[in-house]
Amino acid sequence: LSYEGTATRYDDLRVPMSSTRKGAAEDPLYNVFKNNGSGSVGVYVSWFRTNQSEELFFDVQMPHSWKEGSTLYPHVHWSPKTDTGGNKVRWGFEYIWVNVGGTFGNSTIVYAEDPIPPIGSSPTAYQHVISAFPSIDGTGQTLSSMLICRVFRDGPHANDTYANDAAMIEFDFHFEIDADGSKEEYTK
Repeated sequence: LSYEGTATRYDDLRVPMSSTRKGAAEDPLYNVFKNNGSGSVGVYVSWFRTNQSEELFFDVQMPHSWKEGSTLYPHVHWSPKTDTGGNKVRWGFEYIWVNVGGTFGNSTIVYAEDPIPPIGSSPTAYQHVISAFPSIDGTGQTLSSMLICRVFRDGPHANDTYANDAAMIEFDFHFEIDADGSKEEYTK
């Protein structure tokens, strides 16, 4: 099955925070997000503290349904602990992307500070917020290529003006698909 000649279709390449790794020094707290209000254990998330540069690490492989060479759209799903009052959280994303057989080069760092619509510029406490990073050009990249990544809150930066913790719920990439998979094991 192929989607060639049809309208553009997208899917998510998801990175749940539970599948990330902590580094050696700048770790977010894994703590209660919400509970049932009656003493339950509750549900937990990674809380990135204010004025700190805390980070998580992960890697992903581009799926066989991905339209080779097309653009990736990375973004973070997060939630503020209190009303932001128009203040911003500055998220950072560092990555290296290489094809099978390629050589890893230097990493690239990009930033996201503004929530996407319909959230607006002043998210409220425990609101589900998405902040999008600049798109990543996939020209020349092929299926099974790998991204080695770091996501972080750039709390010490002057543009991070939100003076409270922010919960990272998930990181993911929107990517264009052109098939349900590939015809061959290592090529389209």
